[in-house]
Amino acid sequence: MLVAPLAGAALLAPSVATAHASELIGRDVHAVRLVVGTRGVARIDYTTAGGQVVHVLAWGAVNANAPSRTVRQRRFQLNFAGGYHSVWGTNYWRKMRNHCTAYHGPALINLVAACRAPDGSYWAIQTWLRLAPNGGWARPRPATELQLSHWTGAIPALTLYQNWERSNHAVDRVFGQFTYDGAGVYGFTSTTTGNPTDGYGRNVYVDVERPLWYRTAWSIGASWYRFNSGLSHHIGVGALLPSGQHAAGGDFCLGMWPLYGRTLAADGVAYRATALGPGVTPVVRAGPIRMVSYSSSAQSRAIALEQTFTPAADPCHTGGQ
Repeated sequence: MLVAPLAGAALLAPSVATAHASELIGRDVHAVRLVVGTRGVARIDYTTAGGQVVHVLAWGAVNANAPSRTVRQRRFQLNFAGGYHSVWGTNYWRKMRNHCTAYHGPALINLVAACRAPDGSYWAIQTWLRLAPNGGWARPRPATELQLSHWTGAIPALTLYQNWERSNHAVDRVFGQFTYDGAGVYGFTSTTTGNPTDGYGRNVYVDVERPLWYRTAWSIGASWYRFNSGLSHHIGVGALLPSGQHAAGGDFCLGMWPLYGRTLAADGVAYRATALGPGVTPVVRAGPIRMVSYSSSAQSRAIALEQTFTPAADPCHTGGQ
């Protein structure tokens, strides 16, 4: 849970123990293979840590809907039994032949497999240590998730910028925006711990390279450590911005305060942000960005930039408390 040491510092929603993610098809698996047929069905083969071979069928979804309180977000129909008790029939996985060609789409992080289907759409499988413990603690050790996506056109856009907490320039701060097809990525309802409950909400996960406390932390790869995560915002969506445009939503911001039992701030040499795409779109990442030394002019520029997409009603609008 995100705990704010100062009033106004809870600029991301609380962290999340689990998250709604229609793309999740396995944890801690290996020997992964992607097969796509001619009927809009993908087959994902993998072997579990216990040695079981699984054939997952996925169909019925592509891309994502814009946030809506009345229309459900797009989700795959999934069958983890190779077709048994599905519309495709028992052992349908055996009948499938791969008609997917080489992938030439946008670059994706942690890519395991990807291809271009006969209808021109893209399928991809990615891995991610999404639920690494906040604060860089080693327990509980997270599972490596296997995420499936299916899309056409551009992938979601996640941006990340830097500045400093205005009440204490020694504490770094990051901010950005999560959008897809011109609309913000955000949800409307969540649990008290920040778990989205409406199919639209997405958490943004912020990692730090060599934070001040890294010698007592567990690395999630090379010199990177998980600091925090939280929901992208929908506060003030539609409000008029200084540019004359209307706020799209999906913004977020986070100060590197000493949270989760740490006595030192999470200031590091670089930062990155990662999120599950909306609907069944891919996992995307912004950064890494490298922090620079504080200056009042750089701070002013960063705050002005943030206010170009963050409405006045949103706590991120002030540029740090």
